[in-house]
Amino acid sequence: VAYGRTSDVVLVGDWNGDGIDTLAVRRGNIYYFINSLSSGNADRVVAYGRTSDRVLIGDWNGDRVDSLAVRRDNLYYIANGFGGGAADRVVAYGRATDAVMVGDWNADGIDTLGIRRPAPAPVQFGAGTLRVGTDVAPGTYRASTGADSCYWERLAGFSGEFDDIIANDF
Repeated sequence: VAYGRTSDVVLVGDWNGDGIDTLAVRRGNIYYFINSLSSGNADRVVAYGRTSDRVLIGDWNGDRVDSLAVRRDNLYYIANGFGGGAADRVVAYGRATDAVMVGDWNADGIDTLGIRRPAPAPVQFGAGTLRVGTDVAPGTYRASTGADSCYWERLAGFSGEFDDIIANDF
């Protein structure tokens, strides 16, 4: 099927609730929807959001019709129809750096947002005495595989005396 221009962003969704996904193309903030898998003119043309927005597709209200949402940082402007204009709902979710996904996570017929956040970078310390809660966050720390050596001790005080050592290991 030839539809749109080579520079268009292609979107896929069920735009009319017939249970069949078809194409739409995006040019800036203008969307061209077609309700059949054929070439030809758009069935609906809608302006929504800004050219710089990331677009998401989902059935946001359970009516079996996919529609648009646009993302700006961690704000999502969700439309339940194709009228353009203001969003039906604005949702703040996650962080601007999160990867976002759309899905019906609980099989209720309504798509919602999901995020994926990369694992935090490994914590590294140099030699020295670090206070938990001040210099380092509480947690479980492990030496990297292949580390030459790692010594730790849990202290009752900082006098430097052996009596301050509660536990230690190498």
